Amino acid sequence: MKAQAGRGQRTQGVQDALEKAGLKVVYQEIDDATNANASAGVPVFTGIMSAHPEIKMVITDHGNLTGTIQTFLQAAGKSPVISLPPASISPAMPLPRFKAAGCNW
Repeated sequence: MKAQAGRGQRTQGVQDALEKAGLKVVYQEIDDATNANASAGVPVFTGIMSAHPEIKMVITDHGNLTGTIQTFLQAAGKSPVISLPPASISPAMPLPRFKAAGCNW
């Protein structure tokens, strides 16, 4: 979401803070297909997770992606022990459902 004026400030702020703390950030801009239909992002997510198996935290900055995170994790063969602090809680995936899915945030 960094490409969106105004809205991208939150994304950039999170990235800056993580990098300042010494963490490596793998950033992926949301493409138009995924923005329109979150499930279209499954191949992108699985590709990123395959290319970077060291990833320990996933932050989504889009309500529809937040609501689809369990699908992304399952498709990538990852358990929800990856930390998932939601930058944007979606009605499709409120905080109690994160906990019910076994997410540790």
